[in-house]
Amino acid sequence: TTSHIQNLIEEMLMSGGYFQAAKDYILYRAADGTQTQATHQTTKKPRRKAKAGERKFAVEVAPEKNIEITESQLLDRLDHACRGFERVASADKLLESAILNFYEGIKIEEVDQALIMATKAHIEKDPIYATITSRLLLDTIYRETMGIDALHPHLEKKQKEYFKQYVEHGIKLKRLSPELVDFDLETLGEALKTERDDKFKFLGLQTLYDRYFIHEDERRLETPQIFWMRVAMGISLNEKDKTKHAIEFYETLSKHDYLSATPTLFNSGTMHSQLSSCYLSTISDDLEHIFKTISDDAQLSKWAGGLGNDWTNVRGTGAKIHGTNGQSQGIIPFLKVANDTAVAVNQGGKRKGAMCAYLETWHIDIEDFIELRKNTGDERRRTHDMNTANWIPDLFMKRIKENGTWTLFSPNEVPDLHDAY
Repeated sequence: TTSHIQNLIEEMLMSGGYFQAAKDYILYRAADGTQTQATHQTTKKPRRKAKAGERKFAVEVAPEKNIEITESQLLDRLDHACRGFERVASADKLLESAILNFYEGIKIEEVDQALIMATKAHIEKDPIYATITSRLLLDTIYRETMGIDALHPHLEKKQKEYFKQYVEHGIKLKRLSPELVDFDLETLGEALKTERDDKFKFLGLQTLYDRYFIHEDERRLETPQIFWMRVAMGISLNEKDKTKHAIEFYETLSKHDYLSATPTLFNSGTMHSQLSSCYLSTISDDLEHIFKTISDDAQLSKWAGGLGNDWTNVRGTGAKIHGTNGQSQGIIPFLKVANDTAVAVNQGGKRKGAMCAYLETWHIDIEDFIELRKNTGDERRRTHDMNTANWIPDLFMKRIKENGTWTLFSPNEVPDLHDAY
């Protein structure tokens, strides 16, 4: 439709950085009366009437327990998801695509997945399907969390009532901080704006569902708006007027005006409210401190922190070990242990660990360090799962320009060099 094309033009102007042009275009549309909110329309369509002889599907909702879902019930879900886009998207055609993946005794979650897959397949052809697919996933989330579907006439009221139950249940499960009861939960529940769920596209909502929503035995306990409110409450715990500030943070987050980093979204309002993204540490030339740092890295990574370790102080290959009168193997074997720690902990089972090792250019192990990410060579001296960063001083670049000589050191022989330059 014309309106849809104009919406896309607005989005393209904004994403391309043409903010003044976008502003002028929005003002022009407003003056012309063509601006529309069709994509965020929340009016519920009437449910379809059951037809004589319509198809019915036996669906498993629990072991040895089946229910019957009718064609008109499935079309109700698709009608609701396609609202505002009827000229482009046909609920009947989408249902026929979904039914191709049905089978005898299909599980209830597989029915939801079939509907989502049928609409998801069209996203690359028309971006409106990213919204349609997101709405189908929302329907699944509402049924999973609150036991009601997106077509429920009192959805907003039910969510506000459920919010207080969720906080109390989350505290009982020891997933949420007991301090959350210090907020005025009734006021916060009333502040929830269910219509803002329609701001999501499919990929964003699916990512929240897979990684961010708090769950109990794989059953999600949070809807998108409750998720935003839980994050806002965690951020507001130390404020004097907690409830007021929680609502202010919620307004900013739920409008997608600002998005906190992943550790904050994972942990805010929980029993372990680690909200920071990155942790930097300098490792001493000491075996005990090396493994203390690796242990610290494991704990920080568990709670979604990204890690940057400065290894420049650790003595290089061939350096003397005074305690044993032996020779050091340098930093590479320790980096392999650090790499495998990041893999093992993998941010509490939610996503891959993020670790980076830093080394200055004058360290005697710099050549081996640069080869850590190679796909060939001895695997015991490779770190495929962590990043490496080479700190390059100005002097090194001057020597290159002069075609001069560069000197390598083991840091135990020049202990002041790392701090001096």
